[in-house]
Parts: sequence; structure tokens; C-alpha cells
Amino acid sequence: MAINYLNSIDLNQNELIHGTIENQGSDALAGTPVEGQLYFNTTSQVLKVGRDDGTGTMEWVEVGGGVETLSTTQSGNSTGDALTVLTNAIGDVTINSFAYAGGDNIGYVPTGGTASKFLKGNGTWATVDNYVNWKLSAGGGATINITSGNTVDFVGTGTTTVSRSTRTITINSADQYVGTVTSVAATHAGDAFTAAIGNTSTVNPSVDITMNGASTDYIDGEGNLTTFPSIPSSFNISLIGDVTGSGTTGADITTAISAGAVDFAMINTAAIVTEAEGIENNDNDTTLPTSAAVKAYADSLIVGGLIYQGGYNAATNTPDLDSSPSAAIKKGWTYTVTADGDFFTEQVRVGDVLIAESDAPTALADWTTVQNNVDIADASTIGLGNVAGVDPIEVAYSNGTASVSIKNSAASQKGAVIVSPGEAIDVSYSSGTATVSVEKGDATNLGAVIVKGTDPINVTYDTNGNATVDIEDSAAAQKGAVIVAASTGISVGYASGTATITNTDTNSSNTDEGEITAGQLTGTVTHNWGTAKVIVQTYKDNATDNYPTVFCDITRTSNAVTATIASTETDDIIILVQKIG
Repeated sequence: MAINYLNSIDLNQNELIHGTIENQGSDALAGTPVEGQLYFNTTSQVLKVGRDDGTGTMEWVEVGGGVETLSTTQSGNSTGDALTVLTNAIGDVTINSFAYAGGDNIGYVPTGGTASKFLKGNGTWATVDNYVNWKLSAGGGATINITSGNTVDFVGTGTTTVSRSTRTITINSADQYVGTVTSVAATHAGDAFTAAIGNTSTVNPSVDITMNGASTDYIDGEGNLTTFPSIPSSFNISLIGDVTGSGTTGADITTAISAGAVDFAMINTAAIVTEAEGIENNDNDTTLPTSAAVKAYADSLIVGGLIYQGGYNAATNTPDLDSSPSAAIKKGWTYTVTADGDFFTEQVRVGDVLIAESDAPTALADWTTVQNNVDIADASTIGLGNVAGVDPIEVAYSNGTASVSIKNSAASQKGAVIVSPGEAIDVSYSSGTATVSVEKGDATNLGAVIVKGTDPINVTYDTNGNATVDIEDSAAAQKGAVIVAASTGISVGYASGTATITNTDTNSSNTDEGEITAGQLTGTVTHNWGTAKVIVQTYKDNATDNYPTVFCDITRTSNAVTATIASTETDDIIILVQKIG
């Protein structure tokens, strides 16, 4: 909220440092002004001042500093003087414009011009009515002058035509070729024909071709006459490569295929039985099975049977059956354990038999283990045996499985027990051993503690280890226990051990108040203290505005204070006075 000043402020010709005029986006937001009031328009970025428009109505106007009015006049022609250029003009400005008067004079173009007129050097309009001449020549010959009124004709002779379209003249000739052929050369390769040129004296010569050969001759690629050689009645033919043979035309040629020349791609596919087609589906004497078809058929005959693969070292997992087993392992493959060890998660021993139950097995569930060496167990030998319970061990059986558990501990029963920490007790475990210790006490935790006295706390111990704690009495040079007592102008109250001290003296003999009544310009507080050393504060008695502080003119006498404002207010102005010293 802005601070309210209710009278003029006299800075006594001192600078207003870093001051800012009120910012508003429009005259309406700035409100109705009083004369001389200022505000900065943030929309048009100008400073505005309030003034009377001459009719008694207050208005906002832009603060002067630039051109305010601009007038133009026209009187006569140019005098030849340059136009005056105004720089940083303010107030009223008049610009005189003159018509052009010819020569070196300047000014605007006068009226009276048309499309067929031009402006003469003396500043007057004139019509284009003549010109001197232009020159014409033919083929670089002598020239003649074409003056106003002359006509020039362009004509053609023979097959030449002349045409005009607007201002364009076009000259055309109908002859494509002009002149007489005087010689024509003719060349050719070989001796098959002879070429001669005729009609050389005209514009249409001819080329005469004479063939030099007989009806049995032929022309080769070089243009020479030749005859075909005689064709023999027979000749020898030899075959080489994977197919060999020899003979002459007119007789049969016997061929032979080289050893190893025939591969799979050369065999008729209709005569081949593939793995997908299956041997069992092609029981005949006219087709051949592939090796894959034979293997698949053989595997199908033994599927599900046991196929012994040899020994298995469980200590080294050799061959690899459980770490990263080969996908080539087939159902029915059988191994005998040759060294004790773990097979997946199961203990196997020498003599045990492992049987694959599926192709590419990867888990213990994919195998059957046949135990071969189970015996009665003793203290040092794993084997068959009964599990008997001895207090506090309990044993229960279900479907041949023994479940062993420890009884819970009780006051009269040994058994399993968990040691839990309690108040001030710590419990920690290491390798199954519980360590119980007493915690050290602190501000938020019970525990073992040594009580030590610090001024003003006294601590004493008796022979039984009991600590007695007391507080020394407070003194001028000694901290300690103290009782806060009430006195003149001071009240003391206690709640939950806290003393609250209150000043009960309102200093009524050193304070006073009054007001400038709404609609009045002054208010006086007569205090009769016999001194002008008083503090004065003033504020509007308006709860809606949260009782804002205002500034008035204040005058003091030894017994009274007067507050004065420049114009009346609709709210009371409260005057508060406080004596100092």
C-alpha cells in the first residue's frame, strides 16, 4: 500500500534520487487529474500532465518538447532559395512550398501537365510538336536524313516478302538454297561397286552406283567381291570335358561320362528320397535316399531305447552334461558315473546310471538317475538309515520323507531361541553367536550412564552407587535455581514450569491522542507535559484500508501538538503522541 501524504512535500531544492513517476497503461487507469499532476503512459511511452482544457474539464496531455502543430502555405513561385531544414523544432512550425520557376530554382511541379507535354527549363509545360531528323542507310552505304513527315518503305524482290506488326518489320525469303553446284566428290571402300556424280551443273546433282560383280559373287565386310568356299561332305567332331567322344558327320558318335562328373544337382530330383519325404514312405527299387534320410530313418528305429554313451566324471563334469550341455544329446543316451560329484543339484556316486529323458536336456528333471551303491548309513558313510528325534529335536515322516525341527525354548524346555534386544540392551550375531551388551544412555535412549555435574548442577554418590543431583541457588555471580517474583508494573505467571513476565504499566501518563475530524483540516492534542520532545504518528481510522499511516504537517509546543492537512478527508485522522525522556 502506498504511503499517504496529506500535505505538500518541500525538498528544499534537494535532488529526488532514483524517483519514478506513476506508471499506467492509459489515461483512464491514471484517473481524473488535477492541474500539474504527472504520470507515464506505458502504452505510448510518453510523459503526460494534467491540465484544464479551457472549459473547466481536466484532461491528460503529452508533455511538450516536440512539434505540436504543423502548417503549410503556398504563395507565388520559387525564389531559387533552398528549402529550410528544421532540426529539433518545437512548438508551431510553418513550411512554405513554392512552384518550380526554372533554371537553378527548386520547388514542386506546377499544374497543367498532360501525357503529351513535357516541362521546359523555364518551368512551363510544352507540347512535343517536331524533331530535327534521323538517318537511314542501306547495307552500309550513304545515309539520308529522315525528317518530320517523311515515309520510309521496306520492299523485297523475287521470293522476299516484307511484313509489319505494330512497330516490328519482318523480312522473309522463300528460297532455301541459292546458287549452282560446281563439283561433288564421291568415295567408297572395296571393289564391289563404282560411284559417279551426275548433273553437277544444276542445283540437283545425282549419285550413280554401278555394281561390278557377277550373280555368284558376294560382298565381304570390307566392300570387296568374294565367293563362298566349298562345304565338305563330312568332318571330324570331338567332345571334351566331363562328356567325351569322337566321330564324323553322317555317323553315330559314342559318348562317355568321366568318373566323378555326376553330382547331386545333376540327378533327377524325382529319383531322390529326401529326409522330409522319408524312406518308409518310398519302398521301391527306383529311387535313392539321401544320407539325411537314411540317418533319420535309422534314428526312428531306435528312438526311446537306451544308447550307452560311456562314462561320466561328475567331479569334472566330463563330458559336459549339466553346465552348458550340448544340444546334440538325444533321448535314451545313457552314461555311467565314474567319479563322485554333483549332477546339477543332486549328489551322484560311482556306479550310478544317468538316462536322458528328452532331446537336448538342460535340467535335472530331464534325466533319470539310477542309484547303484546305496547302503546302511553310519557316522562316516552316507546311506540308508532312520532319523530318530532326541529332545529338543523332533522328527516327523510323510510319504517316506523325514522332517527334522527343533522345539521352541520355554522356561522348562530346552529348544531353539532367538535373543531379542530390549530397552537399553543390544544384541548382535556373528557366525551363529549372539553377543548381549548394555547400551550407553543418551537424551533419547535408556542405558548405562554416568551422571556428571556441571555448574550449577551438583552430583554426589553414596557407597551403594546411588547418585544425588541438586541445583545450586542462583546469585549475582552464580548461575543456579531462581524464583521469578512480580513487582511494580510487572506480573509473573507460571504454566508447566514456564514463567511468563508481563509489563502491566501502560505508561498512560506519557501517551496521549486526538484526531483531525473528517471534513476538517487540523486537529490538536493538548498533553500539558511541558516539553516538545514527543513522537507523533498519524493514520486513517479506516479498517477497510487496514488503518494506513498518513503524513501531516506537525507543529509542536511545550504542551500541545497540532496536525494539519491540505485538503479534507472522508475518514478521521488519528493523532498519537508519546513523550520521550
